[in-house]
Amino acid sequence: MQLPFELDPQIIHHIIYSQAGSIGKAIIELLMNSVDARATAVQLSMTKEGFECSDDGNGFAGREDVIRYFGRFGTPHEEGDATYGRFRLGRGQIMAHASTIWRSNEWQMTVDTRVMGYNYDLEQLEQARPGCSISGRWYEPLTDSELMSAVQEIRDLVRYTPVSVELNGRVITHDPRTKRWDAEDEFAWYRAKEDGAVSIYNQGVLVRHDPGHMWGAGRLIVSKKAIALNVSRTEILRKTCPVWKAIAKQFGTLADDVRSRLGEHRKTEASREKSARALLAGDPNIVQIYEKEEVITLLPGKRNLTMQAFLRKCRYSHNKRQGNRFTVVENGFDVPKGEAIAREGIAVVVHPKTLERFGCYNAHDLLDCVDRIHANICEDVEKNGTRFWGLDTLELPELVNFTTLRDAFVERTALVTERDALDKETRRAWTALRTILHHYAAVLTGGERRYHGSPIARGGKSFQILLGESNTAEAWTDGDT
Repeated sequence: MQLPFELDPQIIHHIIYSQAGSIGKAIIELLMNSVDARATAVQLSMTKEGFECSDDGNGFAGREDVIRYFGRFGTPHEEGDATYGRFRLGRGQIMAHASTIWRSNEWQMTVDTRVMGYNYDLEQLEQARPGCSISGRWYEPLTDSELMSAVQEIRDLVRYTPVSVELNGRVITHDPRTKRWDAEDEFAWYRAKEDGAVSIYNQGVLVRHDPGHMWGAGRLIVSKKAIALNVSRTEILRKTCPVWKAIAKQFGTLADDVRSRLGEHRKTEASREKSARALLAGDPNIVQIYEKEEVITLLPGKRNLTMQAFLRKCRYSHNKRQGNRFTVVENGFDVPKGEAIAREGIAVVVHPKTLERFGCYNAHDLLDCVDRIHANICEDVEKNGTRFWGLDTLELPELVNFTTLRDAFVERTALVTERDALDKETRRAWTALRTILHHYAAVLTGGERRYHGSPIARGGKSFQILLGESNTAEAWTDGDT
């Protein structure tokens, strides 16, 4: 005898609470249901106490529809009958945040998971209401900041939906057909820029923000056709979705075009990060990236170098041998001291931005990355026969602890005499400049400027302007004289 499987109530609890994210995401599920119900407009209002959402869609046709599609989680949509829906699970998200009353045509459903458990009351209305309206009361009232955050999240999430969405009296959606785009095809609208994240909208609803390093550029994709997503609609099924593959190919071409227009001397951070991750992943063009793309940032001055140039500097820089060593500033607060150490030529100093670029948390992680890149190059040469003349010189540099250098570094600041520090020609220029600065300081401190004759000022403070040398400062003052 064949028997059907049964669904334990705990699974319903899991469906409602484990997929529940933010309030904004829960509201978005209701808006997507409105689109699937062929609504042309949605009115939404939100307060700290609750919300109301109503549309002019088809609603539930009868009692059987309510029981089958509202009372049962996981009933699949038929092919082509929904824009967003797949298994009718999304409405569960709002049930984790609020007690709700649903009214559609002749029926009213009341849900309160904290009082009624995983049951709902079904009543027949005396007067039918077309479409569907949902009112809810938050289980925990929102603070002002939570309400503002939810409202802004909803604005961002539904920016390009195909129906008009009104939130607290203002329309928050934009028709993508009326906007200007960098490119358009049968699959999507596209806009690209030099840097930043890539916002991906599935038929007008935001799915995720891809970090810029994934593309080497940033901006916006709004799909015309459905992109295959996971159940919680937080990730794209990139390997299996044919629509996404076509979109990715087109946007990848746009991103490449943006980078090419920048030229070799205007690489963006997104481009550098993309190259860094490509080295770690063993990109087919790894040798070219190793030799041509700037992925390491050095102090002083945040100079960007290729991995190959960086490793050469670890052997020789500042007109002396460095012993194949380098150090890394891990904390932004230590950058000024790192600048000073680098200017003195004590060591090759890596800026902390480099750690972020390679996805590292500390200097040892970066050293591991260099080791992995070397292994990837060796594998590429061996398997693919790629030409790389520096294979025999690939050597892992030694990491010097920056804290040790920082603590041992002696800050030197001293006054020097003009005669000892400057040659005659420079001293003449300095004497003239010093006089001008002296009187300029007097004017700034209340003196009266004279417009005839030599540049002098009456009154004000009289400051001495002296020459000095330092390995940490470009200028300094005692704040008084």
